[in-house]
Amino acid sequence: MFKILEIGLLLAVIYHALNGVRVFLIDFTNSTRTHVKIWWVLAAIGFVIFVVGAYPFLHHGGIL
Repeated sequence: MFKILEIGLLLAVIYHALNGVRVFLIDFTNSTRTHVKIWWVLAAIGFVIFVVGAYPFLHHGGIL
């Protein structure tokens, strides 16, 4: 149960950090056309960070 909560915390921290980056970029580009592109790029980066970060939790805990 603790490993699942750790992974959930990792996901929340990644989301919060990348959402801050998204807001920062949107404030300085002043273009509504880039919102969707910025979101997809940061979602892909977040997915990679999540997979790399969650793998040690699962592998070290004996789940994988």
